[in-house]
Order: sequence, then structure tokens, then C-alpha cells
Amino acid sequence: MSEDKLSFVVPYRDRDVSRIENLLNSIRMTTNFPFEFIVSDYGSQPAYAQRLLQSAEKSGYRVARSEAQGLPWNRAQAINNGVRSSQAPLIVVVDADMEFADRSIEYLVSRIQKDEVWFFESLWPQSPRQDPRRGLVGRSPGAFMMLGREWFERLQGMCEDFEFWGAEDTEWLGRLEGAGCRVQWLSHHDFLLFHTWHESDNSTVRRPFTAVSEAVEIECRTVWKGYQKKDWGRCLTLAERPVLPAMRREDVVVLDTQVSEQAVWLRLLKEHLDQGLCVRLELGPRVIPRALTRFAGLWKSVENFANRFSLKFEVTVNGRLETVLSLRKVIGPEALDVFIAPDYSFVYLVLKK
Repeated sequence: MSEDKLSFVVPYRDRDVSRIENLLNSIRMTTNFPFEFIVSDYGSQPAYAQRLLQSAEKSGYRVARSEAQGLPWNRAQAINNGVRSSQAPLIVVVDADMEFADRSIEYLVSRIQKDEVWFFESLWPQSPRQDPRRGLVGRSPGAFMMLGREWFERLQGMCEDFEFWGAEDTEWLGRLEGAGCRVQWLSHHDFLLFHTWHESDNSTVRRPFTAVSEAVEIECRTVWKGYQKKDWGRCLTLAERPVLPAMRREDVVVLDTQVSEQAVWLRLLKEHLDQGLCVRLELGPRVIPRALTRFAGLWKSVENFANRFSLKFEVTVNGRLETVLSLRKVIGPEALDVFIAPDYSFVYLVLKK
């Protein structure tokens, strides 16, 4: 049985490990009692995964690895995996780009009740090296969450049906409240938590159109029909990802979706998959280049300025990814394994045997 009172769980994929180390150091400088620190790596690319393991060995934390590379980001499952790998009775879920600034954690641990979950507002660091924005980042259930591990066990974890990003936090909050958990929001007057500013990691990639409608459908389903997943928080193994070795074979079939009609390449794709082959679909750039691409930096500045006044600049987005995601939903992720490129420009597909 672990002697740690608190487990910190950090969902992670393809991030600079310095963020993890800064977070861990800030905890160590502001906490005296025993704790465990777990980074839940949900499918980082090999280079990032290797650096993370090296950092963990050097800095003394644990990594819970799920072989989910190439699958859509699933923050809920990453958190569940980390929680299932933890042992302490109290869980703190915190994003990798957060830093603690005072010793309030010990006070909070002694104060939180078993029927409560605590969320916190966070602040931008007051540093001239950071973005000139100052003050509150705002309320976000995803930045910091403290609650007893029995809530995860009782509700079978966060809903792992959500993919990409967004909505899993609010669904979890609603399910906690529905089960009788009291939600408490503490402000920066109670606790100092800083959000380290950085450029958006998804600034050049647009979230799939279907992610929003899927999130609405999932939340409606969990409210009306409930949510059950007995094997929640189970890390994927290499044996469950046949696409990973298949995509490195010489007999991979390449189909360019940009040079034929959708009905044509879908039919060809089915023929090749039914033959047991691995197929690489060339989807093309997610954001279609414009005539003024060379002025992208200037365009971004103008776009950011316009957004301050609620003026929106439309962009042309390649919708072939949505077709692949619809196909995956039709066939079922239990039957079709995929590896989606980080920039969504191509995807490997293979049927599971």
C-alpha cells in the first residue's frame, strides 16, 4: 500500500519535457508531504516518448504509457490511465503547463471533504518574458482538479468516448454533480496556480468539424442512458495496434484522395483493406494554402487583432479527414486501426484480425 497522500496525474502527448520538469519542481518546492507524480503518456511519438522516459529516470517520476500513437487525442482516457496507475487516496489532475506558487496544497489536502471536487482559476505568470496578457486565464475544469480516487472508481472514470479535445471536462463535472459530489471553485485568493504561456500547439491544425457534433451526441447519451466502462483506464498495448508494424512494411498501398472522387477512393480502400493490406491515404494539407501564404505571419497578426473585436476570418479547411473519421465510426474502432498524422495530412488504415 502506498504511503503517499496525494497522486499528481498529468495527461501528456508530444510536449517539451521541460514543462513536466518545471511543474514537478514547483510542486517539490511548495509541498512537504509524500506524493507520487505520474505522467500519463497517451501515444507520444517515439522521440518525445524517449525524452520523457529519460526525464522520468533523471527526475524521479513515473510514466504510464499507452500505445495510442496516431489515434485521436483522448484526454479523458489519458487521465483515467494515470489514475488507474496511481495509488494515493487523493488525486490531483493538472495540465503540464501549470506551475504552483505557494504552499496552499497542504492546506487544501487537510481541508477537502470526501464529497467534494475542487477546481481552480489560474493566472498568467507576471513575467516580461511571457505574453503581455496579464491576470486570470479564467475558469477551466481541465487546468486543475482535486478529488478522492473513489469518485473515479464509483463513476468508472471520465468518459473515454470523447476524442480530440474539449467537452470531456464539462461532461465529467456534470456526472460528478449528478452523483452527489459538491463542486467547489476556489480563486487565486485561495491558491496561486500559474498557467505558463506558450504558443498554441494546434495553431495550424483545425479541429475536425465532427468533433463538436460528436461531443454533443456523447453528452446527451451519457445523461439519458448513463455511462459504464468496466475496463476504464486501461493502457493500450502494441499487440492491440496492428497498424503500427503494418505501416512500416513494403507492401503498403498508397491512395491519393486528392486526385479522385470520394466514391472512387473509398471503393479502392475497401478492396485493399478486405485483402488484408495496410493502406496509406494521402489527405493533403489540413489548411489549404492561400495565394498570400508567404504573408502568413502578417496574416496571423491581423487575424489576432480582428478576433479581439469578434471579427472572424474564414479559412479553407480540407474536409477529407472527416470522411476518414466517419468511416472509422461506421466500421468501428474495434475492427479498424488507424494512424493519423499529427498534421492530419495522411492516415494509415488496417483491419484488425
